[in-house]
Amino acid sequence: MPNTMSNLSLTATKRIKKTKGEVGTLPSVVYGRHLESLPITINTAAFKKLFDEAGEATIFTLSVDGEDHDVLVHDFQRDPVSYEVSHVDFYAIEKGQKITVSVPLEFIGIAPVEDNDGQVIKVLHELEVECEPKDLPSHIDVDMTVLQNIGDSIHVSDLKLADGVDPKLDPEEVVVTTSEVKAVEEVEEESDTEIDLSAITVEGESKDEEAEEDSTE
Repeated sequence: MPNTMSNLSLTATKRIKKTKGEVGTLPSVVYGRHLESLPITINTAAFKKLFDEAGEATIFTLSVDGEDHDVLVHDFQRDPVSYEVSHVDFYAIEKGQKITVSVPLEFIGIAPVEDNDGQVIKVLHELEVECEPKDLPSHIDVDMTVLQNIGDSIHVSDLKLADGVDPKLDPEEVVVTTSEVKAVEEVEEESDTEIDLSAITVEGESKDEEAEEDSTE
């Protein structure tokens, strides 16, 4: 379902370059096609709350010292030790400008093939699309109930996208596929079988050579 301009908002203040900000704040930057890169600081807790709700595929309002911008979370970095978000890049969207965004896939329903010795393999978990901001979906549904038989697959072309939302992947790209569970189990059983190393003959080595080696031992 399309995600129209959200009512979510975040407040930021301009910062001097090279400063890390105070405790409880995140150094960030906002930029756009006609907006020069602007270093800002945002409240860490407020960002976490908004990001948990919005993710990377929702447009929201970023207010920088009273000036509002419609933005997306374009990128973010995490601290290698704490794994907490340490820096955020916001991209300012212009009205009517087409954007390219990776939208999360939401798998709905239960695949009937799972009741018939089949397993579901999710190949993609998000889909890159191009559209105008007003048409950007917050997620894309993937109907698992169509997976009736082993060998069935869902391709990009099978996804129901709103008008104006164009996938950037090949239409024949596989989103979800199915396979037989038994086939996987058989491979695992074979891999657990002990190998008789004495029965292996090195290429180019004759049986006579093997016997000669045994007699010299």
